[in-house]
Amino acid sequence: MSIILVGFMGSGKTTVAKALTADYIDLDCLIEQEMKMSISDYFTQNGEARFRELESKLLMQYVFDDVVIATGGGIVESKQNRRQLQEVQNVVYLSGDLMTLVERMKEDKNNVRPLANQGFDVLKARYEKRKPWYEEVANFTLNVGDKSPEQLAEEILNWQALKKRKINNL
Repeated sequence: MSIILVGFMGSGKTTVAKALTADYIDLDCLIEQEMKMSISDYFTQNGEARFRELESKLLMQYVFDDVVIATGGGIVESKQNRRQLQEVQNVVYLSGDLMTLVERMKEDKNNVRPLANQGFDVLKARYEKRKPWYEEVANFTLNVGDKSPEQLAEEILNWQALKKRKINNL
């Protein structure tokens, strides 16, 4: 059964995916591999719209596979992506308040996010725009708060097990 992780930048999608399985797909990493350049460079050279097109193509390629997928924070920007995600029964929204997520982004020196350097007001506007879309596509929401990736992974696996039991009891 697939698990697709959505959420704003800094919510820990990739880190939680790693805690769930070593065999996960990180859409941002796939884009970097396919384009042979960093996302930051791709944004600079091609713009956000082209990046979103590529992101959508890769989502469509893997969305129905039996795999854990860490999406990019903007995956919900596309109406087509939201429709695809709503067809999947295992979309987990890693939520958090904006200040916590901004602090996490600042602490993460390994992940350069092209949109994270646009100032707090721009980040806040993106966060507020995307939040209802994350909620719209999610089957399960977890507040990342001060939980470790392992704790979040355990909660996701417990939710999966509960769902499976309910299905088996029908």
